Amino acid sequence: MEMPDLYHKSHHEVKRDSGLYLQAYYSKMKWHIDGGENFCEIGAGPGDVSFNYVFPSIPANYGKIVFSDISKDMLDFFKSNYKLPSKCEFKVMDIAAKQGVPTELEGLFDHVISMLVMHWVSDTRMALKNMLSLLRPQGGDCFMTFFSFNNIFAANYHMAKVDQKWSPFIKNEECFVSSFHFSQDPQAEFTEMMMEAGYSHISVSVKPVAYHYGDRYQFIENIRPVCGILSYIPKSMQSEFMEDYIDVMAKLGAQHRGLKETDCENMMIADLIVASGNKLGTISN
Repeated sequence: MEMPDLYHKSHHEVKRDSGLYLQAYYSKMKWHIDGGENFCEIGAGPGDVSFNYVFPSIPANYGKIVFSDISKDMLDFFKSNYKLPSKCEFKVMDIAAKQGVPTELEGLFDHVISMLVMHWVSDTRMALKNMLSLLRPQGGDCFMTFFSFNNIFAANYHMAKVDQKWSPFIKNEECFVSSFHFSQDPQAEFTEMMMEAGYSHISVSVKPVAYHYGDRYQFIENIRPVCGILSYIPKSMQSEFMEDYIDVMAKLGAQHRGLKETDCENMMIADLIVASGNKLGTISN
């Protein structure tokens, strides 16, 4: 997903819902009276979620915010389009890196935020371990939203592995399907992963969601920035591919929800996981 400008303009309702869940979580937080708390956002992307939901949710007397992303292009777009205080920093970082997080960030933060990111990471267990290592030795908390099922993932898998017309073009399909896509119980599975990583006071819930994008053209324009497999399709065939792709999305979304296919046209059908956990030894807020 390397289209900062297009992604920035798309999926406003999806981003809004994740932002509202973060605001609800932080509304119950007992902030330090004297301030100085540090925050790290994982997968800040082009900055719209960060600016509209993350930044307004934290106390004005925070210490530092580090906005991170695996994509330099995303962070460059963020920096170019949003003016933030000098206490905000940017860091290119792969949260699933096997070598861990940059040394200078270890144990630096009171709060870690990851919005609509974990379904894209290459190694969920490593990402959870690395996020925990960002928190201070004396404790902190982590808040996450991500999709376990999404009819985008379902369409990615179908086009890459099942569809005879398009599968010859597509490689590395595992990079475009959530690690929880085929899970029978993603809530229990992710809870177990968090426990194994060392989190305490764990909360994991699954929220069925559906988003309608209006007409067919608007839907394609919103899906294009997050359709990673599109890059494998010759440019001369991409419009035809997207037409087939959104038809498959409707079909597989309807199957997942037990609905008629016509009821799922121009819709994202998904299960959103909302999760939080603390570093061992901290008190749940």
